[in-house]
Amino acid sequence: MGAAAMAFELKWFHWIMPLAGAATIAQLVISLWSIVARWDEKYERAVGSARANAQLFAFWKGLLDNPPPDFAQSR
Repeated sequence: MGAAAMAFELKWFHWIMPLAGAATIAQLVISLWSIVARWDEKYERAVGSARANAQLFAFWKGLLDNPPPDFAQSR
């Protein structure tokens, strides 16, 4: 912000600083909230769940496409 003010001599600089300060505070609050709420661990669990679901899908799709030879006899 300071570099922009010095480079362009912004006359409306006094309007930008409070907005930039509010945005910085909002970003700080959200960052702290994500750390306290452990969003990274929850995301990791979600990714692990998606991988497990994809593996299960591939397994069952493989069984559907290539059933075991004794499958028809077991009915």
